[in-house]
Amino acid sequence: MTAGAGASSAPAATLTPRRARPTGEIPAELSAIFDPLHLAFATKALRQLCESEATAKRELGNVAAARLRGRLADLRAAPCASDLVAGHPRALDGDMMSVALDERFSIVFRANHNATPERSSGGVNWAEVRRVQIVRIESAP
Repeated sequence: MTAGAGASSAPAATLTPRRARPTGEIPAELSAIFDPLHLAFATKALRQLCESEATAKRELGNVAAARLRGRLADLRAAPCASDLVAGHPRALDGDMMSVALDERFSIVFRANHNATPERSSGGVNWAEVRRVQIVRIESAP
């Protein structure tokens, strides 16, 4: 038998490659349905702590570092700050909110809009907050 015997004589179909999306980009068909929270960090050191597993483990310990990754994923997945459930989210004085990592640490963040959404009765309208800035990771009270 010769090479290619029994093969169809029709030309092979050509596939057009799809444009690769940058990490974190939402497909256009889903963007109207789901627009996750946008995260920023107050300092480069804080960004390093949040984005480097090795740094987080060294500074917070294994358990808190794993919880930090989970809470950041929760933040990135939430359409707004008021949709957070894990970590017992609570509003703090002023325009801050916190979520617990474990019994020792909490993430503190604030609304990061040019004009912070406010409730008519005063205070931040967390249901309208779509951008947050991680301000610090602090020892839990």
